[in-house]
Amino acid sequence: MTDLPSSAKGLQARDLGEVILALMGSQWAKWQGVKWWQRIWTIQEAKLPRESQLMWGGHTLSFDILKSVAIGLVRNESGVGQRFEQCFALGPLGNEFCVPIMNLQINDPAPILGPLYRWRSRDATNPLDKIYALMGLLPERAFKSVPFCDYTISENELYTRVTLDLIRHHQGLLPVCGRRGEPRMTPGLPSWVVDWTFAEDPAHRTTDYFGHCWRYNYFNCAAGKYVEPEITPDGTGLVLQGTQMDKIAVLGCVNYLLNYRQLSTDEYNEHTLQTISLWSSIFYDWLGDRSIDEPYIGNQAMTCLEAVCRVLIGDLVYNGSEPNHRASQEDVSRVQNYIRGDWDPNIAASAQDMARSQAFFITKSGYFGIGPPDAKIGDEVWVLLCGKVPHVIRRSSDQAFEFEYVGDAYVEGIMDGEVIKKSPAAIHEILLR
Repeated sequence: MTDLPSSAKGLQARDLGEVILALMGSQWAKWQGVKWWQRIWTIQEAKLPRESQLMWGGHTLSFDILKSVAIGLVRNESGVGQRFEQCFALGPLGNEFCVPIMNLQINDPAPILGPLYRWRSRDATNPLDKIYALMGLLPERAFKSVPFCDYTISENELYTRVTLDLIRHHQGLLPVCGRRGEPRMTPGLPSWVVDWTFAEDPAHRTTDYFGHCWRYNYFNCAAGKYVEPEITPDGTGLVLQGTQMDKIAVLGCVNYLLNYRQLSTDEYNEHTLQTISLWSSIFYDWLGDRSIDEPYIGNQAMTCLEAVCRVLIGDLVYNGSEPNHRASQEDVSRVQNYIRGDWDPNIAASAQDMARSQAFFITKSGYFGIGPPDAKIGDEVWVLLCGKVPHVIRRSSDQAFEFEYVGDAYVEGIMDGEVIKKSPAAIHEILLR
């Protein structure tokens, strides 16, 4: 901590260290349980001004100093993070300081949806402020149905309006992707609406929007067709068009790995391989006496074994922390080698993402996929003319086409518009409640 920026003249390294430790919530800090740093309104206070000063205890320092320190802590070549860890042995607690500071400097490619998810975990006394506190950071007129901060409407109405605006803006259900079974905290919220209120218990925070967002644009299951969704007169139902692809017949176990960021590389990999092993058993039990080289129903030129390997990585190979390309035949062989124990960081990164807090499934017709952890046998997989990936939905009553939304999915053999191209006339109107 001795390599301070020149703008920190007069500030002792020890004092700067105390401020950083306090922002981490560390036991080493002089100030404990600081609520300011967790408030959602803090984001505008920190990001909008061209220059800002942080006054903490008896210290005053430029916010730019904190940005410089955060960058130093996360860059391995700087050595700052290593020295800080040697002094305090904080482990993952360092993320409590670095992640918010680094997030403030990100220019989201999705300038509305990205910030809403990025800061969703922040505290708000009024649930409406989960949206309103960020509107100063968003493009002008970000929400057509919410032109200004209106505190006379209910939380349910606001969240519903915002979700519908986002779906129409993205011409797809990207805004609701990545839920991974996270429980609803807002009573009475329609199943398709994003709940911007975060669970207080970290064990219930399973949503991974960004992981699904990075994968989303690699696919085109609706073959480029889009029909704008409508809202029912009561403002709770979403009317969509699409076709039923199949029903889930077999389900694998779910590994709810919520502390994965705190695991070592070896620990995370062990969890992933254990999950894959259990899913492989499901596959082989389903296969029975048939050969693994039997043609796959979703692509007769592909074997069942190849199809499963592609499902395990969602047909995407990573480069670092994000997907880089669709899997080739060579990449499928790499997946097989990885399952046998050969370390491959880019295959491992993709498999880890798919195996965490999701469920492997096989449909009645024999399609393989991975989807939401709360999926049930009998749930239906639909290709909706509203986005690029398929979705799992559940019939909510005896009504012909009324459903509850469960989550998005990857299904081998339907991700590039095959279902729509094969049966262009089999389109139905459905209602999500």
